[in-house]
Amino acid sequence: MAIGDRFRTGEICPVTGIYENVHYHPEREPKPDDVYEYKYIPIKKGETFPPCRKCSSPVIWILRDYPSLPKLPKGYV
Repeated sequence: MAIGDRFRTGEICPVTGIYENVHYHPEREPKPDDVYEYKYIPIKKGETFPPCRKCSSPVIWILRDYPSLPKLPKGYV
């Protein structure tokens, strides 16, 4: 997984991280301040990417950050 990878509502989350909801509202005339609705939420590995909380439409989820791996004690390779 890489920062910026995209997923769709209904897919299974492959890695725990912070995801950005990018949602276009095609049913109404776009305005500069509301074409996209951005939300950041934590999603755990194995969870299903949810729809928009506001209108229940499918959305795109973009991986923005994920926890780094724990540091191993000295002596581990």
